[in-house]
Amino acid sequence: LRLIKGLQHYQTEFKEHGFEDVGEFIQSSIGDGEQYLEGVDLIITNPPWGKQIPKADRPFLQSIITSGKTAHLLHSANAVHIEPFFIAAGWRAEKYGEADFALPAKYAHHSRQRDKTRVGFWRITRN
Repeated sequence: LRLIKGLQHYQTEFKEHGFEDVGEFIQSSIGDGEQYLEGVDLIITNPPWGKQIPKADRPFLQSIITSGKTAHLLHSANAVHIEPFFIAAGWRAEKYGEADFALPAKYAHHSRQRDKTRVGFWRITRN
């Protein structure tokens, strides 16, 4: 199991739950090319939703297709482009749940100290 950049802040929580020897943390980004996905068996991603920059999630979604690996995607529950995007590429996108997701204020565009948003969960697989 390789844990891609963006999951490092969960490393302490993983250790607390007995997963300290399960994965390898690597430093890489979407823009580094596709080699950062070599050796990855499963992708779990929460891409930018495109509220600030339209289609900001596309490089993440395209990386799933390029990798050829099964992925679990957390995105806005209101997103209507997920299934058509993957179907057009010959993949399946199964929405299997929704939940309220707590949002602490982290960015300048967040107007409240704490908020919540509705998220959807998709399982993305090759046909």
